[in-house]
Amino acid sequence: MPNKKRRSKLSRKEERLVDALTKVDSVAEAGRLAGYNTKQAAHQALARVRERTPETLQRLGITRDRVFLKLGNLLDAKETKFWADKGVVMETRQVEAQDIQMRAAVELAKMHGAYPKGTDEKEMVDCGGISINLSLFTQSAATDLLAKLESQATSAPLTLP
Repeated sequence: MPNKKRRSKLSRKEERLVDALTKVDSVAEAGRLAGYNTKQAAHQALARVRERTPETLQRLGITRDRVFLKLGNLLDAKETKFWADKGVVMETRQVEAQDIQMRAAVELAKMHGAYPKGTDEKEMVDCGGISINLSLFTQSAATDLLAKLESQATSAPLTLP
């Protein structure tokens, strides 16, 4: 039996599936919108897409180091706040972009395997926190991450058990 050459490009149906995933909360619903007959077919198609992701990123020149560098830079993201009166800007201030910094920290934690697998981020937000396995980090990286998270915390400071 000859080896089939694996396609590097997505089929139109797979492209529709990926596009639909940005709009709905489940693979099954995205699959239905993309034209898959069953949720199993949608999950299998997504698995095929995931298998080709490293090749696609490589082809686009998106390396792991580049992603880490970009996300690392976002840990120090700033934003400008404007205060206006009657349509005239009276004052501006550059402040920490805490939402961007927190999302970058979560993504970095996921990439390091320090984020619980199979946990829905929406559930974690609703319960008021995230869980990060700091034992997977070096001591200095864990300390830096905790310091960053503490500076952004709106509730009681974080502590180590």
